[in-house]
Amino acid sequence: MLNKLNKRIVFTGGHHNSALAVAMELKKKGCEVFWLGHKYSMWGDNSPAAEYREVTATGIQFFELKAGKLYRTYNPLKLLRIFWGFIEAFKCLRLTRPDIIVSFGGYLAVPVVIVGWFLGIPAITHEQTSVSGLSNQLIGRFARVVLLTYDTSKSYFPQGKVKVIGLPLPESFFRYLKVHEVKKKRSNKAIFITGGKQGSHVINKKIMPVIGKLVRKYEVIHQTGSSTLFRDFAAAGSIRDEMNVSLRSRYKVVDYLSGDDNWKAWFHADLIVSRSGAHTVYQLGVTGKPALLIPIPWVVNNEQHRNAQILKQIGSVEILAERDLTPERLLDKIQLMMGNLEFYEKNAFSHRYDFPLNAKEKMVDEIVQIISED
Repeated sequence: MLNKLNKRIVFTGGHHNSALAVAMELKKKGCEVFWLGHKYSMWGDNSPAAEYREVTATGIQFFELKAGKLYRTYNPLKLLRIFWGFIEAFKCLRLTRPDIIVSFGGYLAVPVVIVGWFLGIPAITHEQTSVSGLSNQLIGRFARVVLLTYDTSKSYFPQGKVKVIGLPLPESFFRYLKVHEVKKKRSNKAIFITGGKQGSHVINKKIMPVIGKLVRKYEVIHQTGSSTLFRDFAAAGSIRDEMNVSLRSRYKVVDYLSGDDNWKAWFHADLIVSRSGAHTVYQLGVTGKPALLIPIPWVVNNEQHRNAQILKQIGSVEILAERDLTPERLLDKIQLMMGNLEFYEKNAFSHRYDFPLNAKEKMVDEIVQIISED
């Protein structure tokens, strides 16, 4: 057992859900945890990011880090932001003096891991997706150990450092997973529309014109996001208010879901409509949930499309490209899948065990081993 306050750990990176699951496990072991991350999800948005909300809710000390993305093209302003990120990372690491840096990838983690390397602080990193972007490949060169969700991303990293473990998931997820496994069939079918915890303005714009048709047949839970730039939550709320009372009760509009509330919506749904980020795809795999996935087209290496293809090959999801996304196409796809749920559920359930459930424990063991050796 690690002695309290003797081991200090900095977490950073782009996927806070898995990172927080690992951080909480290390806190139980007596480690002092610090977090370097985003306070806001977008420049100019006044609504705190899901990362900031959920991390600070646990009592973990949060340091806002502003860093620029790595681009393959030259841009002086973007280079200045990258340089500033290194300065901020240095200040945070000198202040926290961690025994190890735990990275969950992304451009935000790059300056933290590299500055840590120069300061003699070991790092371990986790790649959540089936491919790897420029930032994560760079982090992999400076990290002592590289943990992967899928073996398809092995080729992007130095082979002597790589271990495939799956994706860490929080304790709350497993509580609802056990209940879901014995869930009784309902006559009322439900759809959960979400773009991740920040919501998706693109999906919101296309689903709102056809919400009225969906709620006539199904219960709909719509997580819009809480962006103050787009105000989709208010727009969806107005649509709900204009419905008659019987339909209004079938349309639940929420801006933000976390923890138990998020899992309740997830496990209640018969179909999930979402982007195809790393966590969404893995959770769909573990739970055996059918989904209509709309990948973000502009991410590096077409990452979200490749994530979605993992489940498409299983036969548990359909993919709708954003360029083909219209209210009518979206409605048609949803209705087609809702009419064939048994087919998608059968395919999904037959492959649930392709997705390991013990990744969190494996990652904690790797971290403990590194800080015990140093």
